[in-house]
Amino acid sequence: MGRRGIRGFDPNRLRTARTQAGLTLAELSTLSGVSAQTLSQWELGRTQPTPKPLAAVAKALDTTPHTLTALDADEVQLDDLRSRAGLTITEAAAALRIGETTLRELEHGRRPPSTDLIDALATLYRVTPDVVRTAAVRTRRDRVAHIAAKLDHRR
Repeated sequence: MGRRGIRGFDPNRLRTARTQAGLTLAELSTLSGVSAQTLSQWELGRTQPTPKPLAAVAKALDTTPHTLTALDADEVQLDDLRSRAGLTITEAAAALRIGETTLRELEHGRRPPSTDLIDALATLYRVTPDVVRTAAVRTRRDRVAHIAAKLDHRR
């Protein structure tokens, strides 16, 4: 279930935000610290950003990583919340004072988060506990469906 880049990243939203801000790729590069070539690749849909650089670009555009994605609220999983907060798994685990393995297990739907951890995740990701709880249930549901589909395919 792991993936590279931010799920739901929308190149058109990035291009629109940049042009509405009146910035060239070179200017956005200067403000964000992300190379103009990388920004161009993102806008062309050839590559996808990871959390840190997208957070830097969003900040330079005075917006959030969330506004640069096209995921519907009913599709958001736990790792999407972390990515939208601009955090790597290492950074989030350290901030939560849990191991990276524990956070990966949560993000892969292998274990449910405790109530205390739901609250901590909500604070860290700047969302409500209900958003975290719903994302955790969806993450687990999607993992079970993925496994079931693999089993059906083998039959």
